[in-house]
Amino acid sequence: MMEEIRTDITQRTYDKHHVLWAKLSAVRLGLVDKEQVKLGNQRDYLTWMPICVAKSRKLLKHNFQLDKLAQMYTVNTKQYRDATNK
Repeated sequence: MMEEIRTDITQRTYDKHHVLWAKLSAVRLGLVDKEQVKLGNQRDYLTWMPICVAKSRKLLKHNFQLDKLAQMYTVNTKQYRDATNK
């Protein structure tokens, strides 16, 4: 079961705008190569990414489709074994 998506809102000091942050999968964002995760050379991790910037906190809506991006990329054991035995 997927855990709840972690989000946070911060205010920038230099212009007082608010930023919506979400903790998302590095593989699904394209920061880590999926094939390298399959081979076991790299691991997926969650990282904080800015999603939206607005002048006020009220303008930040949590209606973004982040559910897929927040899921860690996993490799099943058979897929890992097949990839490493090539």
